[in-house]
Parts: sequence; C-alpha cells; structure tokens
Amino acid sequence: MRQSLDMSSIRTLSGRSTVEAITGLAQQLDKANVVYNAITYEYLLSAYAKADNPDQIMPLLARMYQTGVRPSLRFFHGALNLSARFAEARLQARILEEMKGAGYDIKTIAVYSYMIRCMRNNGEIERALDTVEAMRKENISLTLFICQQLMDMSIELNHPDIAYELLKEGVMLNFFTEHHHHIYMDLLRCAALNGSHVIVKDLWQVVLDRNIVPDEGLCHYILHVAAEHGDSRLGSDVIRILGKAGFPYKESHFAPLVEAFAASGDWKSTLQVLDLMRKAGLTPTQETTRSIAFRLGKDTDAVRLARNALDDLQKENAIDILAFNLVIHAFAYNNQYEDAMETFRKASDMQVKIDIETIHSVLDACIHAEEVAAGVRIFNQYIHGDIKPNATTMSKMVTLMCTQDDYEDAFKYLESMKAMGLVPLRGCYYRLVKKLASHQDTRLSIALDEMKACGYQMTAFLQGHIDKHMPQDEENVEDREPRR
Repeated sequence: MRQSLDMSSIRTLSGRSTVEAITGLAQQLDKANVVYNAITYEYLLSAYAKADNPDQIMPLLARMYQTGVRPSLRFFHGALNLSARFAEARLQARILEEMKGAGYDIKTIAVYSYMIRCMRNNGEIERALDTVEAMRKENISLTLFICQQLMDMSIELNHPDIAYELLKEGVMLNFFTEHHHHIYMDLLRCAALNGSHVIVKDLWQVVLDRNIVPDEGLCHYILHVAAEHGDSRLGSDVIRILGKAGFPYKESHFAPLVEAFAASGDWKSTLQVLDLMRKAGLTPTQETTRSIAFRLGKDTDAVRLARNALDDLQKENAIDILAFNLVIHAFAYNNQYEDAMETFRKASDMQVKIDIETIHSVLDACIHAEEVAAGVRIFNQYIHGDIKPNATTMSKMVTLMCTQDDYEDAFKYLESMKAMGLVPLRGCYYRLVKKLASHQDTRLSIALDEMKACGYQMTAFLQGHIDKHMPQDEENVEDREPRR
C-alpha cells in the first residue's frame, strides 16, 4: 500500500486527480486498520502540494499528533515550501512553531530559504533583509537561491540599490557565472529606469567586461540617464555599443547624447554630435537640439563658449548647419546683435551652406535689435534660388517692419505672403495689431478681421492693449471677442 501511495504521488496526474487517488488509497488503509506512519503523511502532503492546497497542512499535523506520529523533517520542509509558494506568511509562522515544538532546528539554511521565498512572494523586502541579518549573526552564509530571491524582489520593487549590494556580495561568493547574465541585465534595466546613475555607470562597465550585449531598449534607458546627469562619457560609450551591436542609429539615440554633452558644458562635442548624425545618415531636428537651445537661451557665457566651439570645429570641417544656426539664434535671443551678425558673416569661412533657418535666425537678431535696414538687405540678398521663403520668413519680415515708426512695408510683406498662398503666423498678426492700436490706425479693424479669419483668437492681453490705445468709438465693438 505504501508503494501504491508512492507511485500515485509521482504519476503524471493532475493535482485534483492525484489528491483523489491518494485519499482513496488512504481510505483503503483506514479500512484495513493500517496505521499511518510519518512517510504516509509525507505522501499525503505531496498530493496536496500538487493540488495547490496549503489548507490541508495543519489538519494533517493535527491528525499526526492525535495518532502519536512525530512529523518528519521532510514533512516540515514540504509544508514550509508549500506555504511559501502561496505567500502564506501566517501559516508558515504556525508551521515553524510546530517544527520548533517537535524538536527540530529552525535556524538552518533550508528553513531560511523557505522563509525568504515566502517573503519574496509577499513583497516583504524589509523583513527579508532583517532575516538575512539574522542569518549572518548565526554565521549562516547566503546561498545562490536566497541571493536570487532577494535580488528578484529588490528589482521587482524598484530598489536597485539593495539589489546592487546583493549582486556585489553574490559576485564575491562566486554565485554568478556566465549562466547568470540575465541578473546583470535585469538590474541594469531597473537602475536605468529609476535613474540610479552611479549604479548604471558601474554596471555598464561590468556588462561590457563580461561581453554581455545589451538590447536597444536598455541602451535607450541608459542614454537618458546619461543625459539627466550630464555623463557624456557614458552616453558616447552607449552610442558606440549600439553601432558595434549592429543596431541602426536613430534620432532618439542621439538626442540624449546631445543633452548629456550640453549639460557637461562640452560645447565642441555637443555641436559635433550634429555633424556625426548627418554622417550616420540622420538629419538632426529641433527635437534633437532642444536641450542646446534651452541652455544657450539662459546662459550668455554658454553662447560665447558655443561660438568658440564653432571655430574649433571649423578646423576639422565638422560644423553642421544646424549648430551654426543655433549659435546665431542664441545670440539673437540674448540681444547680442553684433555677435549674431559677425557669426553669420563667417558662414563662407566655416564652409556651411546657409539655409532658410539661418535667415530666420538672423532676422530674429534684427527684430530684437530693431535693425530694419539690415534685415531687409539680408532678405533681398539671400531669399532666392534654393532658399525659398515660407510663412515663418514672411511673418518675421512683417514683425521686423513693426519695430519702426514707419511700418507701411509691413502690409507689403503681408500681402506678398497672401499672394504666395501662405497663412501669416499668429505672432506677426499680434505684433501688427499692437502697432496699429498704438498708432490709432483705422486699419486695426481690418487686421482684426483677417486675424480672426486665420483662426487666431483675441487674447486678454491684446484686448487690453487695444483698449488702452484706441478710442472706443474707433473700435469695431461688435466684432470684439468677449473679455475673459
């Protein structure tokens, strides 16, 4: 009969079928008045474990005590394992008490392993760490299983710092070999997603030393960490590995690298990335250079350093037109007209081909400095052939004309824009409306009608400006937008 129980427990039956088979055999034992022994209860527990039924553990123990059977160590280990599988912490605590009462040592590596597994399934990381500390006080060394359980739990709960300390301990204990590469990758990904720069930097080098090839998604995460912390060295290394691994370069790879270089203040490398992108077959966009524009817009010293970087890049014939335009635009934004124009005049020396964005940057400088004649001269000189005006170009010319008292030419450019089939930008209409209102020009109502026809709404600020300068009887009251 014992052999039948044994065979039934290992047979490839479903959990429910196994329980039915074993309980049926147990009933036969009862009818035959065969006394159960400790092994019989082990088989019964095995069947309930296969059926995912931890609720039968305590009834089995109660029956064993009633019949004078001392539970075996194997039974207790099976019970602890079954309770751990289902994260039954209270049940496991009761089993430990029973085990201790039965005279078994509960401070063993096997018992601690089941306890840690239960804690992992419950997400009790603090309790697990306290348990590890208790193990150390008992001079019980960690095992690969325990270390993996703790690391998995730390990663799942987004504690890369804890996982990293465990990894270092596991490495010292020679737990992790070439068969455990996924551990390094999982932890590196967790650290990158949590922005843990120091851990990412250290683990990145470990990964490379072990010849582990990171996937493209992980490289993306690490690039963003490098950008956030201004770590241009890490960012450059990730780009190198992406190319080495055969991943096609994308704009999204380089944008974080640009941000990292810009944050580090290395303007030569920052601007050189744009040239490298083109050589890799990618076209830099405004999204790529957003971090550059942001930093140059708030730091005039940085603009000067970026301008000097252009001179350095000129020697290497590595100036991208977008970098050139960014520097001019930064000078314009910071009201450094002379510097903007000096840089623009160097276009030929720097071997860059001026494009429409270059003209826009120079026109911005002219607008800020109210240098109308210079803006008109540049427009007439360069807007032809390959450089064709668009709505932005013409709108800037309207805005430029509005910086002087004689603003009649603003209407000339506005009409030219309409003739080209272009829609004037909202900003140029707002500037024109403000100018007309300031001069109490009766053409204000026409401009307002055209502005609304283009889909641009009146703002409270613009309406306030009109109210301040225009007499009420000269306003087109009926067409005014309601005040907000």
